[in-house]
Amino acid sequence: MTSLNLSIIGTGLLGASVALAAKKHVKGVVVTCYDKTPEVRKKAVALGIADKASDCAAECVRDADIVIIASPIFTFKELYFQIRDAIKPDCIVTDTGSTKTMPVMWARSIFKDKDAFIGSHPIAGSEKSGLENASADMLKGAKCIVTLHPEMDNKRLEKINEFWQKLGCITVNMTTEQHDKLYGLLSHLPHAAAAALVNSTSGVDLSFAGSGFKDATRIAAGPVDIWEDIFLSNAGNVTAGIDCLIESLNELKKAINDRSRASISAFLTQAQQRRREI
Repeated sequence: MTSLNLSIIGTGLLGASVALAAKKHVKGVVVTCYDKTPEVRKKAVALGIADKASDCAAECVRDADIVIIASPIFTFKELYFQIRDAIKPDCIVTDTGSTKTMPVMWARSIFKDKDAFIGSHPIAGSEKSGLENASADMLKGAKCIVTLHPEMDNKRLEKINEFWQKLGCITVNMTTEQHDKLYGLLSHLPHAAAAALVNSTSGVDLSFAGSGFKDATRIAAGPVDIWEDIFLSNAGNVTAGIDCLIESLNELKKAINDRSRASISAFLTQAQQRRREI
């Protein structure tokens, strides 16, 4: 891939980081951005994140070879309608969203070319938000899940895999259902648990918190609008994960109430060994 017209819709932390990575690694790339906030569009150009900005999603994608949608999940459907008639016939539309089944379902019902959209999820980010915290190296070494569909165009799949690899990602292909079940446990449940842990300390002076509490709850500082959409768009998997977590905590609770050192030790040892696999 030696040249590329890249359009970024949503220039927050991840969208801006994708743009910077593309400008660093893809020769001749031209980045056009769209964001609903005029000040963000201006700042993206001023900071060199985008070469130009558009105040219209359709205009942003008109010449694009690849479109990246990097906004909250429940904005996708309306954005699909806005850009449907503007994208070129060979354009690939992808995203950075943390859930995949719903966005792909919408796309296949809205885009005239049912192969136009291929879902992506770069496993990268931060509890910080905004394009000011973006980095060209955020994607370096990160896994990027690219989702599969039985009727998809393999040439487009190859092209989008190549794009993410060029930006430093390690691509893995799986179905949307596999993705949402896996990351319901590995990404969405940890955020829910971190938020619940913070909320369980109501009335406690958090200035006394040590590194353990800070490490365990860091992700709870993430953007609320993004996480609202993640939880609601992957509700079944998230709630199943919460049930598993409650069951596991109840197991520990029982062991403590029973004052069973053997049970507590077995619980903690299992967790310790599993954690070392990461």
